[in-house]
Amino acid sequence: MRISVGHHLFRKSESNSQQDTDNSKFDVSLRVCHRSKCGNYVAVTDWTKSLTVANPKKPEVYTVDELNNLIREKKLQVEFHSLPTEMTVTDEAFIKQYGKKRLGWLKKRDIKFRKIESLTTKDLIEKYLYGGGLFDEMKQLVQAGEGWKSVGAYVNVLNRFIVFGATPNALMPFKLKNCGTTFQLAEKPHKDNVKRGRGGTTNEKCLSKTRAATQQDIDNIRSLIKFLKKKKRQGQKIDTQRAYKYFDQLFQWVQVFLKSELDEQSLTYVPNAEEFTISYRQFSYHYSKLLGNWGKERLKVGETDFAKDLEDRQGSARDGVQGATFRYEIDATLLDLYVRYPYQTGYRYSMGRPVLYLVIDVHSSMIVGFYLGFDGPNSAGVSQALANAFMCKVEFAKRYHKVIQHSDWPVHHIPVEITIDNGTEYPYSLISSIIKNEIGVEVVNYTAIYRGDFKGTVESGIKRVNNEFVHYEPGAIFKETPRDEQHPSNRAFWDYDALVRLLIDEIIIYNKSANRERHLTKGEVEADINISPEDIFLHSLKEDMQGGTPTSIEDEGRIKWALLPEESATIREDCVYFEGLEYHSDYFKKTGLYAEAKRKRKKIIVKRARDWANHIFYKTDNGEYIQLTLKNINNGSPYWDMHWEAIYHLQKYMSSKRHLLKQSARYLRAATETKKHAEKMRMLNDLNGVKISERKSIQPGINERKDIQKAHLAAQHANNIMNAFGHQAEATIDTQKPSFTDLNDELYG
Repeated sequence: MRISVGHHLFRKSESNSQQDTDNSKFDVSLRVCHRSKCGNYVAVTDWTKSLTVANPKKPEVYTVDELNNLIREKKLQVEFHSLPTEMTVTDEAFIKQYGKKRLGWLKKRDIKFRKIESLTTKDLIEKYLYGGGLFDEMKQLVQAGEGWKSVGAYVNVLNRFIVFGATPNALMPFKLKNCGTTFQLAEKPHKDNVKRGRGGTTNEKCLSKTRAATQQDIDNIRSLIKFLKKKKRQGQKIDTQRAYKYFDQLFQWVQVFLKSELDEQSLTYVPNAEEFTISYRQFSYHYSKLLGNWGKERLKVGETDFAKDLEDRQGSARDGVQGATFRYEIDATLLDLYVRYPYQTGYRYSMGRPVLYLVIDVHSSMIVGFYLGFDGPNSAGVSQALANAFMCKVEFAKRYHKVIQHSDWPVHHIPVEITIDNGTEYPYSLISSIIKNEIGVEVVNYTAIYRGDFKGTVESGIKRVNNEFVHYEPGAIFKETPRDEQHPSNRAFWDYDALVRLLIDEIIIYNKSANRERHLTKGEVEADINISPEDIFLHSLKEDMQGGTPTSIEDEGRIKWALLPEESATIREDCVYFEGLEYHSDYFKKTGLYAEAKRKRKKIIVKRARDWANHIFYKTDNGEYIQLTLKNINNGSPYWDMHWEAIYHLQKYMSSKRHLLKQSARYLRAATETKKHAEKMRMLNDLNGVKISERKSIQPGINERKDIQKAHLAAQHANNIMNAFGHQAEATIDTQKPSFTDLNDELYG
């Protein structure tokens, strides 16, 4: 078994003997938090103690054999451990969930990380855990005077960094949602708005008479930041003092128009009195808090110099690929083919050109996953492709009504490393602490911007799909197309589902038949294996990677939650509403969330695979992954088994139908009102000259008149039946008046 980072090892307390019962309080609870570059050593922490102390101890080092022996001796069970939810979300989701008052926690995290950042390279972590330690490096940082004043402080923070995932979020405290502050800013300035500090209750001890900051000032600073970013795009470099001058002028000055003797107006700026302004230090504090130190530096030195000199550089040293599933490469391209829109059959409409994302194993050049989308290239598409690469392809093919066997495409493994472009379409926020801690990917390599040639394996794979498959299909485009020819979008032939099925077939053919003789290693030649990507992959997976890290269907929720972008859904009284569709899970009924939604609807974070709308995913506060299913009553949902891009097209089309229906209803209502008016006029004509009753009690004779009407309708019905058989019925109706002495007197008094 290959021990992966993130495994959680534990022994149950249950026992049969008295001796075992006495020792049950010493249950083992270990977490593998690092694995050496050579793969022979792992760093293991006592997980229970790490959760209960402020400063976890340095992890203990085991060889892989020693750890396996420990697992056998103490009968440990191996499970994948998920870190607390608040440590595995992006900053944006964290702020949405816990509010902007928690920005201070993120700032403290960033400050701590910058102080130890130079110690967190791959080589130095290896040295700290498995070598001679980092005392000299930490001593130099202490002497530099830019961080803490003791080596012990660096040790404490570095230990926490390693124990809780080796990402910046590891430095965030647990259970942030239970932390708070009793201080609240005033909404707007008022007469008692005195700033806190050593100036006395009324600022009498302070030379400055400025007031305390309010929520209104915070909102003004936010507006200022937007204003300054526009200035930055114009080439201006702005430091904090310059920003305060802009703030003072925009929000703490008054414009006064003065008239001269000739009635000519002149504009004059008048600063507010000091007691109606906030000080520079107050502004600087809130400005820095909202913008962050890196944001301040970006405004100060300009975008170009920041990117050249100060931009955070990601990536790690490359020691070579050890075998199959060691490193995956991913890239995307706009496919040279127009896709047909299948939901309106009266005309051959096109949905546009899709973006193909390919994931390839570097060692064997086997295609391990793909995604076909209609936006990007972007991080959302990358995450969809990675999720496909990690999961079983048999279940994936079933979505598109295609049956394949596991042997057709036998890859469902998590790699050790992933290589991605360091471009704007693949931001670092995608590869957050979630991927490392919830999936087990240890390293993310970033190539230089605009240097796709650094990912030669996947680049050649994409070129092959375009040149050998796409360019020979209806609706394909070429760089050189004669002007007098019909545009390829009018010849769109394959719809999305059919194109996915064809791509699956093409990938299977490639994996089983491409010549990869130049990829063979000495051991593979000696083993006399075939030279296809699949044969190389399977042999190396077994011999070099000890089976790698395979996934199962139970891992789908965890993997998709880790990779897919965060989106918002609403819990209603009868469903979870997302993007215009209704989803359901028994979890929301059992926990009473549907019942609570009757009083107040609640927003939750969900994730989805964009190539399939049947399911979305939700992670509970307890770390449980919930799969919600699209409501499909009597198999009648038009959105079942559809790609989200097609759903958006169909929703837009239905929106146009609803609009036309509303317009039609207006005209129908107008026509009905016209007929109603004519009927009303006839009724008024019939009642012309009829005396209006002044009776207050119920009219007499209602039942008798009802009987007369019923007899009339019965005779009319009988006459219709006779006419249907070719006979004329002559029905008579007794219209004799009821036996009242004087009906008029009875009705009108």
